[in-house]
Amino acid sequence: MTPFFLSTGYYLVTSLNNLTSLYMLNYLLILDIGGNSAPAFFQETIIIQILVASFLGILFMESGTDKIFDWKGNIEFLKGHFDETGFRELVPFLLGVVALVELAAGLLSSLGVIQLIFYADNTYAFYGAAVSALALIMLFFGQRIAKDYKGAATLATYFLLTLVGMFLLNY
Repeated sequence: MTPFFLSTGYYLVTSLNNLTSLYMLNYLLILDIGGNSAPAFFQETIIIQILVASFLGILFMESGTDKIFDWKGNIEFLKGHFDETGFRELVPFLLGVVALVELAAGLLSSLGVIQLIFYADNTYAFYGAAVSALALIMLFFGQRIAKDYKGAATLATYFLLTLVGMFLLNY
């Protein structure tokens, strides 16, 4: 498929064949109107995209699998953590939901690394980062309800990295 700017430029040069069309062609080549390429800075970000997707993949695959393989230990800890809130009895259900969201974030991010390396496509990595942001919001909510402000502050750092990652993965 011919990029928009090349086909439009060719049309302008061959059909109009005047000085105005050459100016228009130059304009289209500079701005890449309708093309798929991003500004030069973002064309060099694939390494950063791979690193962000790798980080999120490792973070959430480990966290999600830990919640499943140490189910009893996590239940005991979290029931104590949410002892003075109305969520104590919901801990098993909520832990399952968080574990599934974390595993989805980790899997999408990990698949995104593969997709970025072999196909230079960031679709899975972007959705992995979006699901990672959702998981972090869920965890942040839990930390705030439990009045674990130090834990919530730690999650804010991860959330910021995830948002920056989503921005970079959007190109």
